[in-house]
Amino acid sequence: MPQQDVRKASLQEDQLMTDQIAQQVSETETKIAKKGTNWLTGLLAKGAATLVNSPVSVNNQFNTVIQYNFGDGQKKTLSECKSELLMEISGVDRGLKATEEAQEKIEKLVRAMEAGNPTKTPLKNPLLNGRWALLYTTAKGVLGEGNPIRPSGPIYQSIDIFGLRILNEQAYEPFPFVRWTTSAAGDLFPKSNSRAEVKFEQYRVGGVKVVAPPTDPARQMIEWELEVSGKGTPAWLDNTYVDENLRVARDHKGNVFVMKRDDP
Repeated sequence: MPQQDVRKASLQEDQLMTDQIAQQVSETETKIAKKGTNWLTGLLAKGAATLVNSPVSVNNQFNTVIQYNFGDGQKKTLSECKSELLMEISGVDRGLKATEEAQEKIEKLVRAMEAGNPTKTPLKNPLLNGRWALLYTTAKGVLGEGNPIRPSGPIYQSIDIFGLRILNEQAYEPFPFVRWTTSAAGDLFPKSNSRAEVKFEQYRVGGVKVVAPPTDPARQMIEWELEVSGKGTPAWLDNTYVDENLRVARDHKGNVFVMKRDDP
């Protein structure tokens, strides 16, 4: 065989061997990358569940499935969690008649929904705008527990994310034909995409306007000192779940509020 043909055959063998090695390296890198991606996805899902301090995990491969532990390892979609939550709170008189068992189940459902919140930046989303009617809360004071007169009608909260304003309204009717409404209006000071500090400065009781007294320098200094020490944490509201017709919020005292859209 001529020397030129021998050299050509040798080069062809070298190229074939190089191609085989490159293919093996590519397949190995693909396997490593796939394992790394699966590991990272699982780690992020576990981390998200840990951050909300809830036994919740999210299946990232298909449609979102909320998994929470009710003792039997049930898996429910976000829609199913929402339907079950509305059913649970329908007979507890906005929370006044909720037993300890009912409160625990409602809390688990709320946490599952919070983990699957479709609105990641509520304070920047028009979905938060409008009037919301209270369906359930653990803040018994809002419901008038222990008071001789309790709110008899709807309890509303209106949010304006553009003007950063908030309005709370309650109706009272202790006797037939005797009715009045109280309200509190204030400003929202965003601290994150979902949480805002709340400062009320204007109140109405039965149509009579009451304005909160101005904060003088001495009082402001005391409030700052209390805030720094942790003894006077400012009031805030964190919107942890918002969709087209349902909203969940938590406050600085640890209370939860479930509201439905009720625009006039």
